[in-house]
Amino acid sequence: MRKILHVISSLVILAAGVSCNKEMPGVSGNSGTELEGRTCTVTFRLNPQQTKALTYGGGGDYSAINRIDVFRYRNGCNTVPDHFRFTAEELSSMTLHEQMDLSNDSFTYLFYANLTDDIVNHAKKLTGENMRGVYYQLSSFLSENNIPMAGGATASFTMDRTIDVDLYRYVYRLDFGKIQVNFDDESWMNKDVFVKTIALINIPNVISLNRSWYSGRAFEVPASFLGFRGSLFEGFGGLTQGYHGESFSSNKQYTLRDTENTEIGSYYVMYNWNVLKEKGVLTLDGENAAMQNFSTQRYDIASGEGRVCSSTNPNQSHELIVNKSFLALAGGTLGGSMNMLCDYYSQNTNPKLVIELSVDGTSYFYPMLMSCTQPNTVYKLDKVTIKSQGSPYSNFFVKYYSMDASLSVQDWDEVTISNIDTGYTDDTGTAIY
Repeated sequence: MRKILHVISSLVILAAGVSCNKEMPGVSGNSGTELEGRTCTVTFRLNPQQTKALTYGGGGDYSAINRIDVFRYRNGCNTVPDHFRFTAEELSSMTLHEQMDLSNDSFTYLFYANLTDDIVNHAKKLTGENMRGVYYQLSSFLSENNIPMAGGATASFTMDRTIDVDLYRYVYRLDFGKIQVNFDDESWMNKDVFVKTIALINIPNVISLNRSWYSGRAFEVPASFLGFRGSLFEGFGGLTQGYHGESFSSNKQYTLRDTENTEIGSYYVMYNWNVLKEKGVLTLDGENAAMQNFSTQRYDIASGEGRVCSSTNPNQSHELIVNKSFLALAGGTLGGSMNMLCDYYSQNTNPKLVIELSVDGTSYFYPMLMSCTQPNTVYKLDKVTIKSQGSPYSNFFVKYYSMDASLSVQDWDEVTISNIDTGYTDDTGTAIY
């Protein structure tokens, strides 16, 4: 049997004008019906609309594909896959052709963009079913122009056909426009107030390449990568339907093992974890520069950056232009209270967007709950207006702070799904911390 898998492409980000034809080992041990000497070709067309991304505020190209790894499974997920890799230098387009003898066997193809060698060398030794529940650390995936994507398809070689394969980003993007302060207490407008930090906190640090494909269950796109689709409880951005991402009961430590059960890595499942921290503490612990940059915006207040109020300048602008794109994995934890208004020891552990203000040298925090964030989705946060004193803790609300936000949710490309206003009214009740 002869099989050809080749790539021809025209993406701007890839090497132009290069074509690639690769002879690869055929598949042996057919259990289906073959017609000797007769072949057919299945063409996989990686959807270019899913590999375009808007940029925001001078941000990078968050759709760069540096390599594609193809995992091919025959007749279900209980086999170890055949593996093929195509690098940026080899690719000149995003169309893959596979030619095989006619057969009724079913093949499942998983397409991953931007996996590292270590991840590939581990995953290709696992059956599809055994890959489920294995977690790889985010820092192994993420770089400034290199975010993880996945797509998949099933095919049988009974006739020539073309299959469109969408590549889905595991991450969501939050485009933050600007911050304004308009304190109800006018005396605060005459203090020295700075935006010190904007950060995504309590966010996932691990990715599973297979969420829900196992023996007896059909392969589904994109649920096998992103989790099952269903109703969302208080989904961020007002979304009521979506994918249920990685969910953990706490920030537990995960140990990665090889096929011989030897430990090869250990890491926490979340990062920027701020649950049960002391007053004034904002923990930001992304392991590489990309994780830090995508999850955090810092201002050097010692040099005057981030100022929104002044004790000496009556003409000080009360608005800060942020224009930054934040990226994080969808998902979070299920532990703690679902109510943000809670006591210290029952803190909500879900992901949040938190703004840290420095007011005359004291930090106050304004966290916004981000439950059920969605992969391959853009949240556009045009403006946040801060109206009162914030919390001394980075992770949970106190009853007397107020913040209004204007938020819309989009596909990664263009289509607006909904527009909402989300805010928290003042409550001058007894402080709960």
